[in-house]
Formats: sequence, structure tokens, C-alpha cells
Amino acid sequence: VSQSRYTISGITPGLYNIHAHYINYQDGIQNGVALKSDQTTIVNFQLNPNPATVQGQVTSGAVIPGALVELNINNVVIDSALTDANGNYLLDNQKPGNYVMHAHVNGYATGIANVTLLANQTIIQNFSLVAATETLSGIITDQITTNPLGGVFVELYVLNSGNYIYIDTVVSQANGSYLFNN
Repeated sequence: VSQSRYTISGITPGLYNIHAHYINYQDGIQNGVALKSDQTTIVNFQLNPNPATVQGQVTSGAVIPGALVELNINNVVIDSALTDANGNYLLDNQKPGNYVMHAHVNGYATGIANVTLLANQTIIQNFSLVAATETLSGIITDQITTNPLGGVFVELYVLNSGNYIYIDTVVSQANGSYLFNN
């Protein structure tokens, strides 16, 4: 980590406010710093990068309103938004860094994108979803009695860039059957 040092000499003793400004960072402010005669006073700053924004549109030939767009780090949702009537979403005030994004809506395969958000910048990430035609189904039974088990939560995950990403959950029927047809 690079460090910047500063020294200001010949200042009259008293109370001061000190501001640190740097491009693409939020200002640092230290108020009420007391400077005393014949002493060195150290005032350090830790500046936060300006927030980033990611926005875009979810479509599939036509706009898709009501799609859930998520911003994730290590399979943890950091923020999310629903698309508006025009299929647009906005996730602002985000910490700069690397993320995986998902766009979900029933009847379509989940859209996945890797994005890098930079301080004080807006990234455009559009999703073009494909209608889902695949299904996944099965029957859940008790291993010993082979009786069907209803009410079992079945979760679906997809492997992306070495991480499993949650897609959907269904509940098995009374006859033990479950169906993913998203």
C-alpha cells in the first residue's frame, strides 16, 4: 500500500480543521485539531474511494419488467434491484471492486456477468435473457421405506467461475415429486 506523507511547518498554535482531497476519493476531514507550540502533531487520513454505480437493462427481444438483478461477492448478495417497466435497473453507491451479477425472472435462464466497479464511475451491464426450455425433475423418497416425501426444499445451484451460485428453490409435492422449469 502506497503512503503519502505531508509536513506543514511554521503554523501558529491553535485549533484547526484539516481537509484531505484526492481525485476519485471522498474527502477526509479532521475537525478541532489542536496544534501546540514546539510540538509535532500527526494527523492521519484514511480516504474511502468514491462509490461506483452499475446500471443496465434486462431484455429478451423485448424489455423484461420485474426481473431481479443482484450484485454478489462470494455468493453473498450485496445489493439488488427490480427492473422497472422499461426493464431498467440501477444499483448505485456501491463499493468499488469485483462482483458477479445475476439477473433472474421466471421463465428465463439466469443471466450471469462478472463486473469490475471503479470509483466514481458508472458501468453499464445489460442482460439478454434466454427463454428457459429445460426442466429438471425428480422424486424424493425415504431411503428406508421408499415412501414419497412431500414438503422437501430442493435448491438448485449453477457452477460459475469456480463458485456455485444459487438459482432457485422448489418444494416437493405430497407424492415426492419436484420440478424446476424456470
